[in-house]
Amino acid sequence: MGNVMVDQHEEQSRNRLKLSAGFEIGHAAIDKEHEAIIVELNKCIDAQEAGNSIASLKQFYVFKDLLITHFSSEEEVMKAMGYHLLEEHSTQHVKAAENIFEIIEKYKLNDEVNDVLNTDLMTDLIELFLRHLAADDTSFKGYLQELKYQE
Repeated sequence: MGNVMVDQHEEQSRNRLKLSAGFEIGHAAIDKEHEAIIVELNKCIDAQEAGNSIASLKQFYVFKDLLITHFSSEEEVMKAMGYHLLEEHSTQHVKAAENIFEIIEKYKLNDEVNDVLNTDLMTDLIELFLRHLAADDTSFKGYLQELKYQE
């Protein structure tokens, strides 16, 4: 999983995601949002593993809303910093948002489904977020390093 690590807690047998230093972008607000998104993904996993489909569904929508909001705020930061690849990055955000809605359709996510978030769905959500971090945000990290940006 690259630098987003799966952390095995001793008191639990469940795998948990956590943001490692290698995936930090170097902008405090963006890194904080990435961490919050990982927290929500972990809550999705918890609810799914507990067999609570209603909680799973609710957590999925919290994750979705947080990710969409993150895309917008990240683009605002990039614009303010004069990021030269903002348009391309924005296009990747649109594609990721479309992927979320494809996931909703694929798994027929609605308020009446039972046992919604299975392992395949969890994998799709994690892969979507990892692609965002690994592919989309690493170029902005490089841009910040070129600017010698520090907070």
